[in-house]
Amino acid sequence: MTNFVIVDTDVFSYLWQEKSNYKQYAPYLNGNVPVLSFTSVAEAYFGATKAGWGPARLKNLDQAIRRYVVVPYDEQLSKLWGKLKATAQATSHPLGAAAQTNDLWICATAIFHGAPLLTNNTRHFAGFPGLKLITI
Repeated sequence: MTNFVIVDTDVFSYLWQEKSNYKQYAPYLNGNVPVLSFTSVAEAYFGATKAGWGPARLKNLDQAIRRYVVVPYDEQLSKLWGKLKATAQATSHPLGAAAQTNDLWICATAIFHGAPLLTNNTRHFAGFPGLKLITI
């Protein structure tokens, strides 16, 4: 059986750019299939565009993303997102805030696929019902 691990945008960034603490996250991917939500891909390209990256850095980003399975938008996933958003708002969970839309998509992806989420952003995700977290 294949084990999937949803990789949050922050951890993806640490890993592919080999930022300060990236080595702490790599062992969690050993023997697992690393997965990105379509939202993380969008966040990565947003950050690159905002920072004015040139063709060489964008090509590097393209290559890094290709090492992951990218989970696309799906009608059932969007229905789950709607339920999770209502739950988050009803329980005053941080993912219910308007500013956390992207994180909620990533959360929904992990829950929908029954995979743990590898993140450095515990504050946004901790305590969300049905979400399995891998944090350091």
